[in-house]
Amino acid sequence: MAAKHIRVLLPRNTQADHDVEEVGGSVLANVYNNKNFTALLVDQAMLQAALTDFTASIAATVQPTCKRRMRRTRRNTSWSPFLRKLGLHVQANANEDPAILMSSGFCVPLQRSRNH
Repeated sequence: MAAKHIRVLLPRNTQADHDVEEVGGSVLANVYNNKNFTALLVDQAMLQAALTDFTASIAATVQPTCKRRMRRTRRNTSWSPFLRKLGLHVQANANEDPAILMSSGFCVPLQRSRNH
């Protein structure tokens, strides 16, 4: 049987903006100054600025489809790459320990049970 590797649960484009914002806030609050994760690839001030910008874009956008699409495009170009970089770093440095991974503010995907 192959070893199972833990993964971080990264935000997806189909998630509600506030859910993505919540993940970012959780990571921002937990990954920096966490002894398990050093030499982070994204500066804390940079992530905070991206979160602030994303939060402002949510507040400024009314719900028409084209504005929602523009906001999603903006998230993908400025916000998601930071979370992806941090998520991969956390995943690589969590030593396959879900508790360490979750101490970063990221979540672990739920495992589906297999009935054989």
